[in-house]
Amino acid sequence: MYLKRLFNANKWWFVLIVLFIIVQLVMDVKQGISISPIYHYGMYSAVILPQKEYMVTEINVNGKKLQTKNFTPYQWDRITLPVDLFNRQQSWNTQVFNTEIKRLLHFTDSSKYVDTLTGQQFNSWYKNYLSEMLRIKIDSLSINTVPYIFDGNNLTAQTKQLF
Repeated sequence: MYLKRLFNANKWWFVLIVLFIIVQLVMDVKQGISISPIYHYGMYSAVILPQKEYMVTEINVNGKKLQTKNFTPYQWDRITLPVDLFNRQQSWNTQVFNTEIKRLLHFTDSSKYVDTLTGQQFNSWYKNYLSEMLRIKIDSLSINTVPYIFDGNNLTAQTKQLF
C-alpha cells in the first residue's frame, strides 16, 4: 500500500526506496557483508557455551600483581593489549604475509614484512612503557599467562611463565 502511494506521488523516491529494500535483502542473504551507507545488523541468536580453557594475562610489577579493578578499562587495555599482541605476532605475521602481501605483491621473501621482535626486546620496551604509564620505577617485571581450566563446575588456575 505504501509503495503504491509512493509510486503515484514521486517515482524517484519510489525507485530509491525499492533499491534500498533490494540492497538490504541481498545483504541479509549474504550475512555479514556491509556496504556503506547500508549496514547489516546482526542479533544474538545462539547460546554461548563455556570454553574448556580461558587464557588470562597476569602482570607482576615490583612483586605485586596488577589488578584490573585498580584501572579504568582504557588503562587496562593499554597495559594488557601490547602483551597479547606480542604473543600473537608470529602467527599474525605469517597469516598476513601469506593471505595479503604474497597474494597482492607476489613476493616470496617475507623477511622484510615480518616482525622479528624477540622476547627480551619486547620485555625491555614494555618495562619502559609500563614505567611511563604507571609513573613508577620498575625494578622487576614478570608476565605470565594463566590458563583457567573449566571442568563444568569450577575454574582452576594453572600458571606458566611467558618470558
